[in-house]
Amino acid sequence: MNISNNTFTNLRTKYTPPVTDEGKQGEKANGVKEENPPPELAMDASFKKLPGGLMIYVEELGKGEKVETGSKLSVHYEGWLASDFTKFDSSIDKGRPFEYNHGEGMVIKGWEKAMEGMRVGTKLQLKIPAKLAYGPSGMSGAGIPPNADLIFKLEILAAEKPVEDSKKSPNSVDLYA
Repeated sequence: MNISNNTFTNLRTKYTPPVTDEGKQGEKANGVKEENPPPELAMDASFKKLPGGLMIYVEELGKGEKVETGSKLSVHYEGWLASDFTKFDSSIDKGRPFEYNHGEGMVIKGWEKAMEGMRVGTKLQLKIPAKLAYGPSGMSGAGIPPNADLIFKLEILAAEKPVEDSKKSPNSVDLYA
């Protein structure tokens, strides 16, 4: 499924959690409650579409340190499947932020593209097409099926600047110095 301008609106009005093996509407067999679209998610009209299909909505612009390649980031996030709004992961639910080194392939491409140049304190919502997420392989251990489009809410809590590489070639030139 590709994310379109009508996807979120249509699912918000049509989605009803399925009845499961246990007969309880809105619960999977493993006990994880499926949710209707979280009310705090923005509607498609609020999103900016970037090349490649990534859609970004900036809830709040941060004023802190700027994210750059090599920055060690600390973020809070929540992730949902775009197809039915099933929450598949949340650092908030785990009670601790997620940390990673930006630009080093530790997260999906959609996150990398969205975070570049943002500042600490920024709150974002992302709609990430499958090709910028887990693609045809999905991530079965996390409940993400193949070719799943994803929705994330992110907050950048901290960014430590990358340590300067003392082994740079003496011939390298910093065009932005």
